[in-house]
Amino acid sequence: MNTRPIPIVLALAAAGMTCIISIVQKVSFGIFLLRLFVVVVLFYLLGIFVGILFLEALGPEKKPKDEEEAGEQDGSVALSGAEGEDSAGERPEELEDVTADGGADETDEEPFADDDE
Repeated sequence: MNTRPIPIVLALAAAGMTCIISIVQKVSFGIFLLRLFVVVVLFYLLGIFVGILFLEALGPEKKPKDEEEAGEQDGSVALSGAEGEDSAGERPEELEDVTADGGADETDEEPFADDDE
């Protein structure tokens, strides 16, 4: 769940209510600004706290087992473990084929040799 907009939405809603209440009460401009500043700061901090509570309560979003299996059948690859290893911890066959001959081609015996041409 995206909880990022919670603090600002809560602070803006509280600021709007404070503006309406202050206008109805016909308070002076200095008191109006002081109320507005205090309310925005308090409700922004309250919004941060509420966002953290939502994250803790909901926990990390987990995909159900059915969706994971469907994703694997579609050809999508989930990275788990170290790069270049499959889920069993073994090296893929492509890497074994590449390194089986020592990593050098027969045509290029010295790959970093300087050419005199």
